[in-house]
Amino acid sequence: MSLAGNLGLLAFFKYAGFFAENISALLHLAGLSDWVPDAVLKISLPLGISFYTFQSLSYTIDVYRGSIRFTRSAVDFLCFVTLFPQLVAGPIVRYRDLAAELISRSLSREKAAGGVRLFIIGLGKKMLIANTLAVAADKIFAIPGDQLPVATAWIGTICFTFQLYFDFAGYSDMAIGLGLMLGFDFPKNFNYPFISRTMAEFWQRWHITLSTWLRDYLFTPLGGYRRGRPRAYANVLITFLLCGFWHGAAWNFICFGAICGSCIVFERIIQSNRRAFFRNMTGCAFYLMPIVIFTMVVFRSDTMHACVLHWQAMLGLNASPSSLHPARLYLNGELIFVLCAATLGSVPFTPWLREKFRRVERLRRVTELACLLVIFLLCAMKLAEAPTTRSSTSGFRWKTLDPDFPAGSTPSPWPCFSC
Repeated sequence: MSLAGNLGLLAFFKYAGFFAENISALLHLAGLSDWVPDAVLKISLPLGISFYTFQSLSYTIDVYRGSIRFTRSAVDFLCFVTLFPQLVAGPIVRYRDLAAELISRSLSREKAAGGVRLFIIGLGKKMLIANTLAVAADKIFAIPGDQLPVATAWIGTICFTFQLYFDFAGYSDMAIGLGLMLGFDFPKNFNYPFISRTMAEFWQRWHITLSTWLRDYLFTPLGGYRRGRPRAYANVLITFLLCGFWHGAAWNFICFGAICGSCIVFERIIQSNRRAFFRNMTGCAFYLMPIVIFTMVVFRSDTMHACVLHWQAMLGLNASPSSLHPARLYLNGELIFVLCAATLGSVPFTPWLREKFRRVERLRRVTELACLLVIFLLCAMKLAEAPTTRSSTSGFRWKTLDPDFPAGSTPSPWPCFSC
């Protein structure tokens, strides 16, 4: 009953419109237009339903498996499901991670200071990097794909790739920081995914709580890698197709999952080959990053047709003149600076720098405090801008990439996006 209730609510609110539209299209193709209803039911999604549904499911399944003991306190369970810092944007936490802290939490100055530090870093990722990159990405993706020059198409795609990472990683850092201030230790959600060498490693570093959830509650119960190669490859594809569908109720998200799953199957086949050349091929960053960048176009486009046109523009196949939408209109000094900062922020440069200054602890702490104050002041200045300016740099195109956010609503500073 618990599984049916949770999945039923998710299916109704998030996917009813998708299935209704596709069934209507099939009926039209079959010549059964009389069977098509005059109006399709439009449903507004409850905020964060993708995240708290998975959390509730993990509790039920873990209790059934005997992994955790059920709680007799309704307050503890409701607090776990509705815990506000990570409710609308992750990370996806499990009851066993918070069971002890729901009963008794320890608050300290060290935890609070660490939480403030993480919150400011996450706020900087969102406000200073993601929002700035969103301006260029939104403008470029609004151009029809058959009018995009090669350089402009690549700038838009790279901007969106970094925007998506820093937007989501920033919200995760803010949630983890808020949790620390309240005495909760939330799991890490991102671990420098762009330094990965294979797609499998990429998903071990990108949205870690989602990938581990799918591994433990979907892939492993399906049989994992234990039942032979054909079954294992089918399990990978099924898991990633559902992963893509979880991100949004649209065919482009299903295609996104299919590409990621196919890459992992390809890597498993190649790595089982005895030739060292093929094994090393999937351990090369030059193999992975182009795939990630091209896959982000699928994630960003409204339709697969728009995605294909953008791919053609990136490959120079649409013969669009560079004078129509020249790259210099978008690649200004601010954007170049932010792209450089995004590149440094997406690799473990800060941990390396912290390790270099480990011996001069006082200098490191003073420098870190000064940087945090500058980031916080810059974020405050961004937040103090006019509301119309803030909404224009809000990061995501809410209707397309934020299916959990009610259509037609004004984006809030703390949105719910289901990626």
